[in-house]
Amino acid sequence: RMSFQYLADRGPWNPEKLWHPRWRGQAAYILPPIANLSEGPSGFAYYPGTGLPARYDNHFLLCDFRGSSAKSGVHSLSVTPKGAGFELASFSRFVWNILATDVDFGPDGSVMISDWTEGWEMTGKGRLYRVTDPDSLENPIVQETKALLASGMAGRPTDRLSQLLKHPDMRVRLEAQWALAAKKGEGAAAFTKIAKSIDHQFARYHAIWGLGQIGSSDALKVLVELLGDGHHEIRSQAAKTLGDARFASAEGKLINLLSDRSSRVRYFAAMSLGKLASKKAIDRLLTVLRHNADEDPFLRHACVMGLVGSGDINKLLTKTNDRDAAVRMGILLALRRTKRSEVAQFLKDSETSLVEEAARAIHDVPITDAMPQLAAALDRPGLASDVVIRRAISANFRLGGEAQVASLCAFSADKKNAANWRAEALQALGDLAQGTRRDRVYGDWRPRAAGNRAMAAAALAPLLPALLAAGPEKVRIASAYAAGELKVVSAREHLALLCADKKIPPSLRKSTLQALDKMGHPHLERIALELSTHTPPVARDEALRVLTKVNPKKAIPLLDRLIEKGQLAGQQKALKILAGAKDAAADQILDRWMDRLGKGKVPSGIQLDVIEAATERKSAKLARKVAAYWNSRDAEDPMSSYRVCVEGGNKRQGGKLFVEHAAAVCQRCHKLGSTGGSAGPELTKIGDILTPEQILEAMVIPAKRIAPGYGSVVAVMKDGNAHAGLLRSETQTAITLVDAVGDDIELKRAEIATTTPAISAMPPMGAILTKMEIRDLVAYLSSQKTKKDKKDLNKKD
Repeated sequence: RMSFQYLADRGPWNPEKLWHPRWRGQAAYILPPIANLSEGPSGFAYYPGTGLPARYDNHFLLCDFRGSSAKSGVHSLSVTPKGAGFELASFSRFVWNILATDVDFGPDGSVMISDWTEGWEMTGKGRLYRVTDPDSLENPIVQETKALLASGMAGRPTDRLSQLLKHPDMRVRLEAQWALAAKKGEGAAAFTKIAKSIDHQFARYHAIWGLGQIGSSDALKVLVELLGDGHHEIRSQAAKTLGDARFASAEGKLINLLSDRSSRVRYFAAMSLGKLASKKAIDRLLTVLRHNADEDPFLRHACVMGLVGSGDINKLLTKTNDRDAAVRMGILLALRRTKRSEVAQFLKDSETSLVEEAARAIHDVPITDAMPQLAAALDRPGLASDVVIRRAISANFRLGGEAQVASLCAFSADKKNAANWRAEALQALGDLAQGTRRDRVYGDWRPRAAGNRAMAAAALAPLLPALLAAGPEKVRIASAYAAGELKVVSAREHLALLCADKKIPPSLRKSTLQALDKMGHPHLERIALELSTHTPPVARDEALRVLTKVNPKKAIPLLDRLIEKGQLAGQQKALKILAGAKDAAADQILDRWMDRLGKGKVPSGIQLDVIEAATERKSAKLARKVAAYWNSRDAEDPMSSYRVCVEGGNKRQGGKLFVEHAAAVCQRCHKLGSTGGSAGPELTKIGDILTPEQILEAMVIPAKRIAPGYGSVVAVMKDGNAHAGLLRSETQTAITLVDAVGDDIELKRAEIATTTPAISAMPPMGAILTKMEIRDLVAYLSSQKTKKDKKDLNKKD
């Protein structure tokens, strides 16, 4: 779900474990992954059966593109049946240390791999690798495969094509199948004979599929006979093919197969009955759901598709009170797929899993006609499911009517509810006054017009004194936010008193001032002036912003003093506020600081802030000074314009960027602690290894300093040979490369003619992040040290 990445918390993706392999309590509407194997899946191919050693029979090859050849390559994997689905049987590296993008099999049995060379950016370069097994290439069957694929199947007699259905190579079998299917009657006779035989299982599969291709009544009747075959996979493929052909005459026997001992047979029978729109199968499908007891998600899915295909929703609605939760779940999922509002009745189910699944169906699909019932679920006493609460708040927000506003107000006021959800309900109330584009749960495009501000304000007003007076800090802050956004004028004096209360947390004082700023207050200037001189920084800085807005002439001297004598964070905030001040005096102050910057007399932690503030002003004089400063940097030194990013960053903001920035996505490639990717070096203790300037250099010029094993080089020897690989280590006399199969190659420098510079997989961050963002990331990464160092750092702060 790409929309999840636009949400700071990734929406339900992580808390509801939607990407995890099967676990008890998982969302029922999805088919869970078999396993999480790759960080950058790209090319994918199935081994056709000839050209590789026997150990690769029934294996897949999967390219894992991670931006760096050091951590990329091609996996080999296989699966084995588990119920109606599969489980992972084996997983290993086939070829590693190449930035593989795609993989396929050549007619001679070789494996062909395309390669991106290095990094994420398009370089205009690429390579093709050919991987072979010398012993297999000499095998006569491999030579035969190559010849058969080259010459094709046209003109071959029926007997020969029939024999080729037994060929070890899947591609040959498929070509023969299509050629026989083109022969119609003659092909049908050949397929029938093979399908009824028992001497070669693969040939029988192809015969079944071939009969389905021909699709005549006589051909399909043969498949009906095979529904009673002794091999479960023959029954499965016959059932699947009959469903694909929509062969109504198979309905009765397919219904009987719902009692088959094989889960795969039951799966394909259920799927095919849905394609046949079988109403007669409904009761038997419900029985399968009952016996499955929600254990096999693939079998449940097939039954749901059978129910959906039946088209008899009215009959399903008579079964919604079935005593078995697994049956009710199947019906619920069928109603979800058909977008029926009756799914809302499961919001009152006795099983929490069904209540959650109903909430997901209504909100996430969405099923608009059922949204009022989901919104009303917020009124249920003791509602404890985060899955439901999150979506019920969103439903109330989306509808935004009088009843929904009342629900949000009541929920936020109830002290029995969790503080984080009470705050979310208040946030939603505040947001009602604004139009929104993206859904607050899913992040997808669901525009909503602004709601009735006056109605929401009237409903919230009586509750605000109690909400603001006491309780969890996050609830009180959200209450102030809602009061300000809705302009609840009756709360002004209460908010003003809180602003003046030195005993409450500074973050709450800041929020109350923000609310007063939004709704207006006759004494806002006095309130802001008082807070600007007597409060901790978090409230003081907000007070200076408000004062600058209402009376810049009083605020600017205070800002000037703070920049001159304040602590680093205060100086930075004051410069940011000064940049937006509507008074010429701000230009004079920044002009003075730009002169100091040119003389090297500005502390390093605020140099970038001075430049950014001067750049933001609409002053030609300041613009000239900013341009002159950048022009004075050493053009030969790519780091010169970034050294203003070494100090002064906000490490907390840098941490958010590391995890959340949609373009940089640092966590995709780098592990920090227990989370993150492995395409780049681990950064857990990077602050112990590199100085802040070295970290900055690694971000801005990634090729300058490449961690061992993460840079790709090509060494051309004096004898004309060339070696490509990852630079593992180097000394004054030799370099060691890791080649594509993982072997170390030691090359003596005396024998090397030339080597290419090591290529980093990481793109230069200067092209992706602003200088402010880079500075924050430097601060965050510099703080990643051993616990002892972190304690010392905190004491110093």
